[in-house]
Amino acid sequence: MSSIGVRIKARGFQQIVGNKDTINKLIEAIKNNSLPSALVFHGPSGCGKTSLGICLAEELNIKTPNFFRYDAANTKGIDTAREIVDKAKSPSIFSGYKMFLIDETHQLRKDSQECLLTTVENASKEVIFVFCTTEPKNIIKTLWNRCIPFGVVTLNEHEMIEIITRAMASYQDNSLPYEAVELIIKLAEGVPREALNLYWKVIKKEDMNEIKRILAEQTKEIKAFKNLFNLALTGTWPDILKAYDSLELKDPEVLRRQALGYFTACMKNSSDYKKLWKFINIVDLFKEPFYSSGESGFLTALAKVIFKREE
Repeated sequence: MSSIGVRIKARGFQQIVGNKDTINKLIEAIKNNSLPSALVFHGPSGCGKTSLGICLAEELNIKTPNFFRYDAANTKGIDTAREIVDKAKSPSIFSGYKMFLIDETHQLRKDSQECLLTTVENASKEVIFVFCTTEPKNIIKTLWNRCIPFGVVTLNEHEMIEIITRAMASYQDNSLPYEAVELIIKLAEGVPREALNLYWKVIKKEDMNEIKRILAEQTKEIKAFKNLFNLALTGTWPDILKAYDSLELKDPEVLRRQALGYFTACMKNSSDYKKLWKFINIVDLFKEPFYSSGESGFLTALAKVIFKREE
């Protein structure tokens, strides 16, 4: 997937697919010379937070020696924070903006986040901090309050088609059936990184049966999800837990999006107002991400479905 990502990498805001509201706000801030010195890009994994930060650097014409990127998942200690503080204070090699892009900011230890507070608050106009996170609740409040948040969301069907179309064009791949594109989009659940991962597995394939076999594991998992959610509506708690324990993929955010899609479909197909109201209440259980609560948050929501179905 990494080679595909490089091939279709956006070189500026105009080339980014999706998240137009956030992009327009950033463009307007740059135009009005009101860009905040500290930003948080938050949202689901694989939806372009880091790419957005890199494109922001492109838009600001930040030279490579003035661009610093850190992965907090691997460099979460106080030494990393101190290094950022020192570099933020030191003179730039080139004139213009200096940017610090920190991936997985929520994984920075508390003392590391606290170390950044004064520097972030008192940064000069030429220094930009971009914090990327899937778990905004794990960023300490004092750091969060010094930043302006920008939400990054999953893509709609038309935007996902554009992502796959660009990938196919980059490889001159005219053989992939449209049915395969539709299947990839369905499995990816609006996450472009996942769509590119799936495309990489079937690149330049023509035989739809072969493509389906290659994607069989993902399709099998989708069926397991649907079985779990159907049990939540009809089965007992022990049966629900048994179905959950049998899942190979237990990522709470993936499960939440799948549950949201499943119960939304049930809501659309409700034949009377009583059922409609029931599913409105069930859908509400899965609208907010389980970034902080994780597995316990998802299982709690699933348990509440049992009570909602009886109302």
